[in-house]
Amino acid sequence: MKLEGSLDAFSLSDIFQLLSRTNKTGVLHLRRAGLRAAVHLNSGQLSGVSSDVSRQSLARRVVGLGHLSDSSLADAVARVSDDPAIGLARALQDARAVDDAPLLDAAQQQALDAVFDLLRWPDGDFSFVVGEPHADDVGLRLPVGGVLVEAAARVESWTTLGPEIPADETVFRLAPALTDDPALTRDEWTWVAMIDGRRSVAELVAGSGRGEFAVVSGLVGLVRRGLIVASADNSGEGDEIASGRREELIGSVEGIDAASPAEIEPPPRLAIESSWPESVWPAPESASTLAAPIGPATEEPVTASSEADGGRHATETPVLEPDPHGQDGDLHKSMLLRLIAGARTG
Repeated sequence: MKLEGSLDAFSLSDIFQLLSRTNKTGVLHLRRAGLRAAVHLNSGQLSGVSSDVSRQSLARRVVGLGHLSDSSLADAVARVSDDPAIGLARALQDARAVDDAPLLDAAQQQALDAVFDLLRWPDGDFSFVVGEPHADDVGLRLPVGGVLVEAAARVESWTTLGPEIPADETVFRLAPALTDDPALTRDEWTWVAMIDGRRSVAELVAGSGRGEFAVVSGLVGLVRRGLIVASADNSGEGDEIASGRREELIGSVEGIDAASPAEIEPPPRLAIESSWPESVWPAPESASTLAAPIGPATEEPVTASSEADGGRHATETPVLEPDPHGQDGDLHKSMLLRLIAGARTG
């Protein structure tokens, strides 16, 4: 019996269940708008699913585990190049480059991601080839019913998650500051390690080997916790370029030497004006005698005659009176004359 037709006439869920109930082994090929997908079955159970056969989604996911050496991956790629009948994930398994447990877990998650993608196809064609071998069969066997239930739940939750990511072209970058200390799962760390301010959501899907649901749900979780933010212009210039530009701006005002003291012109010296008569300023040469003891103050005021009026008018000069508390008036007078001499000679 040949099974083929259009997804407009048969839902993908109905086709899956038909193949499962009849315990079919082979490959269900799906095509739409330049995309080709493949659903592999073994005795009615899913042994692998790819929503885009042009990509090594399972191998990319295995590489993302971080357990492979470059030499192991290179050897596996060389084997696939020599023998296209074997897949890259199977070549890694045969070479014992990865343990079976993480490999099967990666294959299961990748199959769920792919079925979710396929259930959202609005149209397309299908055909089933009985007995076609599966080049990347790593031993996975999943019941069709359980996979469909999980994929349908993802489709339902997509109505909430999808709108939080503006578009496949959205570019994310790490938040420059956090309000709390972050705690990340291994899956979340995968996205953080790949987010560089350049890759779009579509590129993260292709590069990680994860389905759109896994990528978008992971990104939404990071956005809600404030760990990543969408770039405003999606320019893809990268955080390091933006950071370099800021460093350059700051550097443009650094390295400017401050003026040395010799280059700074001192402020003009303020002239000291005094209303004291000229006759009371001591001569410069007598400044050295100010340290000598001065006799006791007299009770009579000292007067100085003005040469201009022939001494007819006397000008009183202030005279310190003896300290009523017993302090030596000569000391006060000596201090006053020293101050006057300093101001005069300055």
